[in-house]
Amino acid sequence: MKNEKGFTLLEVLISITILSFLMAYVYTIVDSSSRTKDVITKEDRELMDIERALDRISIDFSQIDSPLYYSPVYKKPPGQQESFGQEKRPNLPEPSETFPKISHFAKPVPIKESSRTEFYFLSNANRRRLQNLKQGRNVWIRYSIQSAENSRGGYQLTRQFIAENIYSPDLDWSKVESQPLLNNVKSFVFEFWDPGKKKFVSSIKELNNYQDMLMLVKVKLEWVGENENISEITRTYRALWPKYDPYQDELIYKKAQEGAPSTPGAEADNNSDEGEAF
Repeated sequence: MKNEKGFTLLEVLISITILSFLMAYVYTIVDSSSRTKDVITKEDRELMDIERALDRISIDFSQIDSPLYYSPVYKKPPGQQESFGQEKRPNLPEPSETFPKISHFAKPVPIKESSRTEFYFLSNANRRRLQNLKQGRNVWIRYSIQSAENSRGGYQLTRQFIAENIYSPDLDWSKVESQPLLNNVKSFVFEFWDPGKKKFVSSIKELNNYQDMLMLVKVKLEWVGENENISEITRTYRALWPKYDPYQDELIYKKAQEGAPSTPGAEADNNSDEGEAF
């Protein structure tokens, strides 16, 4: 009879032990890869949140609205009736807190207010989602940072908007719902380009004549990540309006009326206090 030999008990135990070590090693690799995937996915999601918030700011600011981008402030000629050229001027809108000025083409000029952590303005970025709403393209938009308990940086960036009754004499932002745009914010600062000083300033009021013709806005963001690491992000946004100075254009127009030699597009006197080319 043929003698058949199998594995001994010791060989089976050694095989099981080796297989157990291999299975544990494979499980460790799979578990580590899964954890790494979750961490990277979370980090990517948070980075996408940052980009989404900054893109929203870019859309809103690029369509910032003011008639002073293409015409100067209206000034009633001394001793003359209100008129534009030789035509009788239409009824002028009454200045208000939100529209304190009137343009040369009888359009109300919206106010812009800012601080280091707040900025609100009128934009053309509104999109009416439902028919028969009393809305147009214009919308008041306010960005600010507010304290948040669940934020690693202590603050969150919020956006508010008013799309109805935009010509109301005052804006009550306390009654407007805040939409969180970005969490885990440590600081968020606005700066505004001053064409006269050739530098960024911290308040719109420092721009003097140029506060109604805002062209560049810089934002500085400090964001706190999962591992308490702080990311510093700086972006500069530009309005879609072309480089044009209505104050200089008004000077050329006045010189032409007075009979001084002037041609369209000619450079105005750079010593004027009214404005300076961008």
